[in-house]
Amino acid sequence: MKNMYTIVVMSSNEGSVRQFSIGLWSLRFLYFLIFIMFVGALGSVGYGIHSRNQLQSIHTKSEQLKADLQSQHNQLQYLDEEMQGIRRMADMVRSVLGIDQEQGVLGQGGDSFDTEEADDNQQADSIFDSQPAVMAIQTDFTLDSPTAQISQLKNKIEPVYEQVKSKTQEIRETPSILPIQVPDEDSKTPSYWCSSGFGWRTHPLTKKRQFHRGLDISTRKGTPVIASANGVVTQVKKDRFLGNMVQITHKATGIKTQYGHLMKKHADGIRTGKKVERREIIGYVGNSGRTTGTHLHYGVYAGDSWQNPLEYIILIR
Repeated sequence: MKNMYTIVVMSSNEGSVRQFSIGLWSLRFLYFLIFIMFVGALGSVGYGIHSRNQLQSIHTKSEQLKADLQSQHNQLQYLDEEMQGIRRMADMVRSVLGIDQEQGVLGQGGDSFDTEEADDNQQADSIFDSQPAVMAIQTDFTLDSPTAQISQLKNKIEPVYEQVKSKTQEIRETPSILPIQVPDEDSKTPSYWCSSGFGWRTHPLTKKRQFHRGLDISTRKGTPVIASANGVVTQVKKDRFLGNMVQITHKATGIKTQYGHLMKKHADGIRTGKKVERREIIGYVGNSGRTTGTHLHYGVYAGDSWQNPLEYIILIR
């Protein structure tokens, strides 16, 4: 038959032969169908390859994000550790200097010695002005990176820390605070004031010109008197002029501090040979000895002579 083709199929069963006749258009359709199936198979293979590539790309991006997050975590952990280190250094410096960041002027709170307000531009005197242990720490950073800012801050405070650390004992035994415990109060009127400074004066009792070897701090009777530095109590006695008096020797610096006109009853345990620490209560303000009123006589002896105690009080604002 015209345009007819015979397909011979040999069976594996006893060698039988079968013949099929198929038209030209049917054969062409069969070829087309086989072609479509082949193209579809190729497309499936290509799609599979593309999908695998996409999955690989997603996996790569996911790994990169995980790495970035880990890097950010490590950086935050580093910054936190650096800040904790800086805080520890700052706490150590404050502890050694006897400075409480929550307290005010003279490390005690309240106002200054004078009843008049101090000039805002007035610079506080400090016994450490001539020593490298204390220096100004500026924090006006111009760098944007937190890491750079922390590094800059650490570089500024570290030399101070190292200096303080190397002179810990000396600094702890250097008088640096107001020797009375001042309660927190909202009143604008100070609860203490300097009634007589260091130097020549007319004695309030004898009316004669006399050199005053200390600082008189007037305040309420019974106000706790505290050690201005670490040391050892070397005198607890009743003096003809200073009345009930306690003297502390600060061996590491060769300084002696004197606390006079105290009440008869000293703080518990205060006796000759007792070691005391800065801010420890040693007695109470009274008016024993030669005095016209309740006050504390505070004296500082260093370098073979009596010194102005104001130079041994760090003003903290």
